[in-house]
Amino acid sequence: MKKLTRMLALACMMCAGYVGGADATSYDYGDAPGYQQAKHSTDQWQTLGTLWSNESSQRSEDNDDGVSWSLDNGNTWGHDTVTNGQAVWFRFEMHKKLWGRHLYDGLKVWIDWNQDEDFTDTDEKVYQDAWYFRQAPGYRYGDDVADISRWFYMTLEIPEDALLGETWLRARVTCDESIGGNLDNMDPTGYLWQGEVEDWKLKIEEAMAPPASIPEPSTMLLLGIGLGSAALFGRRNRK
Repeated sequence: MKKLTRMLALACMMCAGYVGGADATSYDYGDAPGYQQAKHSTDQWQTLGTLWSNESSQRSEDNDDGVSWSLDNGNTWGHDTVTNGQAVWFRFEMHKKLWGRHLYDGLKVWIDWNQDEDFTDTDEKVYQDAWYFRQAPGYRYGDDVADISRWFYMTLEIPEDALLGETWLRARVTCDESIGGNLDNMDPTGYLWQGEVEDWKLKIEEAMAPPASIPEPSTMLLLGIGLGSAALFGRRNRK
Protein backbone atom coordinates (compact mmCIF):
# COMPACT_ATOMS: atom_id res chain seq x y z
CA MET A 1 0.00 0.00 0.00
CA LYS A 2 2.84 2.36 0.88
CA LYS A 3 4.52 1.54 -2.42
CA LEU A 4 1.32 2.35 -4.32
CA THR A 5 0.99 5.63 -2.42
CA ARG A 6 4.56 6.60 -3.31
CA MET A 7 3.94 5.77 -6.98
CA LEU A 8 0.79 7.89 -7.03
CA ALA A 9 2.62 10.78 -5.38
CA LEU A 10 5.42 10.53 -7.96
CA ALA A 11 2.89 10.51 -10.78
CA CYS A 12 1.22 13.62 -9.37
CA MET A 13 4.57 15.38 -9.14
CA MET A 14 5.40 14.49 -12.74
CA CYS A 15 1.99 15.69 -13.88
CA ALA A 16 2.43 18.96 -11.98
CA GLY A 17 5.83 19.43 -13.57
CA TYR A 18 4.38 18.86 -17.02
CA VAL A 19 1.57 21.34 -16.47
CA GLY A 20 4.02 23.89 -15.12
CA GLY A 21 6.16 23.47 -18.21
CA ALA A 22 3.13 23.92 -20.43
CA ASP A 23 2.18 27.10 -18.59
CA ALA A 24 5.70 28.41 -19.11
CA THR A 25 5.54 28.01 -22.90
CA SER A 26 6.46 31.32 -24.53
CA TYR A 27 5.02 32.98 -27.61
CA ASP A 28 5.42 36.14 -29.60
CA TYR A 29 2.29 38.22 -28.98
CA GLY A 30 0.74 41.27 -30.57
CA ASP A 31 1.07 44.24 -28.22
CA ALA A 32 -1.98 46.41 -28.96
CA PRO A 33 -4.05 46.68 -25.76
CA GLY A 34 -7.76 45.93 -26.08
CA TYR A 35 -7.41 44.01 -29.35
CA GLN A 36 -8.02 40.31 -29.87
CA GLN A 37 -4.89 38.28 -29.34
CA ALA A 38 -2.47 37.22 -32.05
CA LYS A 39 0.50 34.96 -31.27
CA HIS A 40 3.17 32.72 -32.80
CA SER A 41 5.27 29.86 -31.43
CA THR A 42 8.55 29.78 -33.35
CA ASP A 43 10.93 32.19 -35.05
CA GLN A 44 12.96 29.55 -36.91
CA TRP A 45 11.78 30.24 -40.46
CA GLN A 46 10.45 33.81 -40.69
CA THR A 47 10.31 36.92 -38.50
CA LEU A 48 9.72 40.65 -38.83
CA GLY A 49 13.18 42.09 -38.36
CA THR A 50 15.76 40.02 -36.51
CA LEU A 51 14.36 40.23 -32.97
CA TRP A 52 11.61 37.97 -31.63
CA SER A 53 9.88 38.24 -28.27
CA ASN A 54 9.65 35.25 -25.93
CA GLU A 55 6.66 36.20 -23.79
CA SER A 56 4.66 34.17 -21.31
CA SER A 57 1.79 36.66 -21.77
CA GLN A 58 0.91 39.70 -23.86
CA ARG A 59 2.90 42.84 -23.01
CA SER A 60 2.34 46.43 -24.07
CA GLU A 61 5.99 46.90 -25.08
CA ASP A 62 8.64 44.57 -26.47
CA ASN A 63 11.61 44.56 -28.83
CA ASP A 64 9.86 44.75 -32.21
CA ASP A 65 12.14 45.93 -35.02
CA GLY A 66 10.60 44.92 -38.35
CA VAL A 67 8.41 47.91 -39.31
CA SER A 68 9.21 51.56 -40.02
CA TRP A 69 7.89 54.40 -42.16
CA SER A 70 9.17 57.49 -43.93
CA LEU A 71 7.65 60.94 -44.47
CA ASP A 72 10.37 62.15 -46.87
CA ASN A 73 10.26 59.61 -49.70
CA GLY A 74 12.59 57.13 -48.05
CA ASN A 75 15.43 59.45 -47.03
CA THR A 76 14.87 58.77 -43.32
CA TRP A 77 12.93 56.03 -41.53
CA GLY A 78 11.30 55.99 -38.12
CA HIS A 79 7.90 56.10 -36.43
CA ASP A 80 6.90 59.76 -36.74
CA THR A 81 3.43 61.26 -36.51
CA VAL A 82 1.51 61.28 -39.81
CA THR A 83 -1.32 63.50 -41.06
CA ASN A 84 -4.58 62.98 -42.95
CA GLY A 85 -4.01 62.89 -46.70
CA GLN A 86 -0.25 62.44 -46.37
CA ALA A 87 1.58 59.95 -48.60
CA VAL A 88 3.69 57.73 -46.34
CA TRP A 89 6.24 55.09 -47.31
CA PHE A 90 6.14 51.93 -45.17
CA ARG A 91 8.95 49.38 -44.94
CA PHE A 92 8.75 45.80 -43.63
CA GLU A 93 11.77 43.58 -43.08
CA MET A 94 11.23 39.82 -43.29
CA HIS A 95 14.12 37.75 -41.95
CA LYS A 96 14.80 34.03 -42.28
CA LYS A 97 16.99 32.09 -39.86
CA LEU A 98 16.48 28.78 -41.68
CA TRP A 99 15.45 28.10 -45.27
CA GLY A 100 12.71 25.51 -44.72
CA ARG A 101 10.83 23.12 -46.98
CA HIS A 102 7.75 25.25 -47.64
CA LEU A 103 7.01 27.29 -50.76
CA TYR A 104 6.77 30.89 -49.56
CA ASP A 105 6.56 33.19 -46.54
CA GLY A 106 3.60 35.57 -46.43
CA LEU A 107 3.30 39.12 -45.08
CA LYS A 108 0.05 40.90 -44.25
CA VAL A 109 -0.59 44.36 -42.75
CA TRP A 110 -3.64 46.06 -41.20
CA ILE A 111 -4.29 49.55 -39.77
CA ASP A 112 -7.24 50.34 -37.48
CA TRP A 113 -8.34 53.61 -39.11
CA ASN A 114 -11.50 54.06 -37.02
CA GLN A 115 -9.91 53.05 -33.70
CA ASP A 116 -12.58 50.47 -32.85
CA GLU A 117 -10.00 47.95 -31.58
CA ASP A 118 -10.19 45.54 -34.48
CA PHE A 119 -8.72 45.18 -37.97
CA THR A 120 -11.80 43.78 -39.69
CA ASP A 121 -13.24 46.81 -41.50
CA THR A 122 -13.11 46.64 -45.28
CA ASP A 123 -10.37 49.26 -45.74
CA GLU A 124 -8.15 48.15 -42.84
CA LYS A 125 -6.18 45.46 -44.65
CA VAL A 126 -3.64 47.71 -46.35
CA TYR A 127 -0.98 45.35 -47.73
CA GLN A 128 -0.06 41.75 -48.43
CA ASP A 129 2.77 40.07 -50.31
CA ALA A 130 4.76 36.84 -50.40
CA TRP A 131 8.44 35.91 -50.54
CA TYR A 132 9.11 32.94 -52.82
CA PHE A 133 12.51 32.50 -51.22
CA ARG A 134 13.55 29.41 -53.20
CA GLN A 135 14.71 31.85 -55.87
CA ALA A 136 17.00 33.64 -53.39
CA PRO A 137 20.80 33.33 -53.72
CA GLY A 138 22.22 30.44 -51.72
CA TYR A 139 18.90 28.65 -51.21
CA ARG A 140 19.14 25.05 -50.01
CA TYR A 141 16.13 22.82 -49.51
CA GLY A 142 15.72 21.87 -45.86
CA ASP A 143 16.54 23.52 -42.58
CA ASP A 144 20.00 24.84 -43.34
CA VAL A 145 20.95 28.28 -42.03
CA ALA A 146 19.71 31.09 -44.26
CA ASP A 147 20.31 34.30 -42.25
CA ILE A 148 18.84 36.43 -45.03
CA SER A 149 16.40 39.35 -45.14
CA ARG A 150 14.11 40.88 -47.71
CA TRP A 151 12.45 44.31 -47.46
CA PHE A 152 8.91 45.00 -48.64
CA TYR A 153 7.78 48.57 -49.40
CA MET A 154 4.42 50.23 -49.88
CA THR A 155 3.25 53.82 -50.32
CA LEU A 156 0.00 54.60 -48.54
CA GLU A 157 -2.05 57.78 -48.39
CA ILE A 158 -3.45 58.30 -44.91
CA PRO A 159 -7.26 58.49 -45.36
CA GLU A 160 -8.81 61.92 -44.98
CA ASP A 161 -11.48 60.41 -42.72
CA ALA A 162 -9.10 58.43 -40.48
CA LEU A 163 -9.76 59.30 -36.84
CA LEU A 164 -7.20 61.60 -35.28
CA GLY A 165 -5.11 60.37 -32.38
CA GLU A 166 -3.27 57.14 -31.67
CA THR A 167 -4.20 53.93 -33.44
CA TRP A 168 -2.43 50.66 -34.26
CA LEU A 169 -0.76 49.00 -37.22
CA ARG A 170 -0.46 45.20 -37.10
CA ALA A 171 1.91 43.20 -39.33
CA ARG A 172 2.21 39.39 -39.43
CA VAL A 173 4.45 36.92 -41.23
CA THR A 174 4.08 33.15 -41.49
CA CYS A 175 4.68 30.29 -43.92
CA ASP A 176 2.24 29.12 -46.57
CA GLU A 177 1.74 25.78 -44.81
CA SER A 178 0.43 27.55 -41.69
CA ILE A 179 -2.36 29.17 -43.73
CA GLY A 180 -3.28 26.32 -46.05
CA GLY A 181 -1.29 27.71 -48.97
CA ASN A 182 -3.56 30.76 -49.28
CA LEU A 183 -2.43 34.18 -48.07
CA ASP A 184 -6.06 35.28 -47.81
CA ASN A 185 -6.39 32.84 -44.89
CA MET A 186 -4.02 34.87 -42.70
CA ASP A 187 -6.16 36.75 -40.18
CA PRO A 188 -5.11 39.64 -37.93
CA THR A 189 -5.93 37.57 -34.84
CA GLY A 190 -5.49 34.02 -33.63
CA TYR A 191 -2.64 31.53 -33.32
CA LEU A 192 -0.11 30.63 -36.00
CA TRP A 193 2.75 28.25 -35.25
CA GLN A 194 5.45 29.86 -37.38
CA GLY A 195 6.29 33.55 -37.73
CA GLU A 196 5.76 36.75 -35.82
CA VAL A 197 3.27 39.54 -35.18
CA GLU A 198 4.25 43.17 -34.54
CA ASP A 199 1.94 45.96 -33.42
CA TRP A 200 3.04 49.56 -33.92
CA LYS A 201 1.38 52.67 -32.51
CA LEU A 202 0.53 55.12 -35.30
CA LYS A 203 -0.32 58.71 -34.36
CA ILE A 204 -2.46 60.67 -36.83
CA GLU A 205 -2.83 64.45 -36.69
CA GLU A 206 -4.83 66.88 -38.79
CA ALA A 207 -2.90 68.33 -41.70
CA MET A 208 -2.00 71.99 -41.24
CA ALA A 209 -3.50 74.44 -43.74
CA PRO A 210 -0.82 75.94 -46.00
CA PRO A 211 0.16 79.50 -45.01
CA ALA A 212 -1.29 82.35 -47.05
CA SER A 213 1.12 83.41 -49.78
CA ILE A 214 2.83 86.79 -49.27
CA PRO A 215 3.95 88.66 -52.40
CA GLU A 216 7.70 89.03 -52.76
CA PRO A 217 9.14 92.59 -52.41
CA SER A 218 9.93 92.77 -56.13
CA THR A 219 6.31 91.93 -56.93
CA MET A 220 5.08 94.64 -54.56
CA LEU A 221 7.45 97.16 -56.18
CA LEU A 222 6.22 96.36 -59.68
CA LEU A 223 2.63 96.59 -58.49
CA GLY A 224 3.30 99.98 -56.93
CA ILE A 225 4.94 101.29 -60.10
CA GLY A 226 2.01 100.04 -62.14
CA LEU A 227 -0.56 101.69 -59.89
CA GLY A 228 1.42 104.95 -59.87
CA SER A 229 1.67 105.00 -63.65
CA ALA A 230 -2.04 104.35 -63.99
CA ALA A 231 -2.85 107.24 -61.64
CA LEU A 232 -0.53 109.63 -63.51
CA PHE A 233 -2.02 108.62 -66.84
CA GLY A 234 -5.50 109.24 -65.46
CA ARG A 235 -4.63 112.76 -64.29
CA ARG A 236 -3.15 113.66 -67.68
CA ASN A 237 -6.29 112.53 -69.44
CA ARG A 238 -8.45 114.68 -67.17
CA LYS A 239 -6.41 117.77 -68.13
